[in-house]
Amino acid sequence: MKMSLVLTSRQSAFLLLVIIFTLGIITGFSAAKIYPLRRSSSTTHNRKPLDVITQKTGLTSDQRKRVEEILWEADKQYYQLRLQSRPKFDAINEMTGNRIRSILSPMQEAAYDRWRDEVETRPKRGSRRD
Repeated sequence: MKMSLVLTSRQSAFLLLVIIFTLGIITGFSAAKIYPLRRSSSTTHNRKPLDVITQKTGLTSDQRKRVEEILWEADKQYYQLRLQSRPKFDAINEMTGNRIRSILSPMQEAAYDRWRDEVETRPKRGSRRD
């Protein structure tokens, strides 16, 4: 028995709309997992740990303000530490790239360098614009 599936233009349009809508949902969820939202506002940066500490310990409003200041001071210190250690990370990164290039063919090396250039132009995770 031969079965033929023939769709009218209205059915085809509806099916296409459903497929596009479904792909949009899948793309949205995937993008949300790959690129989580980053809050750059200084008032929200330490909000989550502050909220957790407040909830777990029952901080008063005065204690909460003081803990928020402590968290911001720590954040500044972490940032300074990242700045100080950055040259060491860069040196290891450069050495690793050179070692990898040494085992690649010229064509592979060109592709590797293009990829490295792409990676280096992306915003760094956890980077700040202070």
